[in-house]
Amino acid sequence: MESIDHPKHYGGIDNTYEAIKVIDAWGADFYLGNVLKYICRAGKKTGQLEDLKKAQWYLNQKIQKMEERKATYGETHRITDGFDLY
Repeated sequence: MESIDHPKHYGGIDNTYEAIKVIDAWGADFYLGNVLKYICRAGKKTGQLEDLKKAQWYLNQKIQKMEERKATYGETHRITDGFDLY
């Protein structure tokens, strides 16, 4: 069950900084939640480089979404905390 519920590569149940706990505490959206997840586990499940590239991919997606939103709504429609859901 450990591989499903609080696996060690995400920090484990006893770890205050387990990826899901940090993501929930910060209120991160899907994209930034995945960035945090892959950075937190970098090198613990798969190779570190692979995890960092996955984090980079999700960060690029977040940036693209924010740029599209800015182009659609302009500067007056600002994203205030970076964790807004789309």
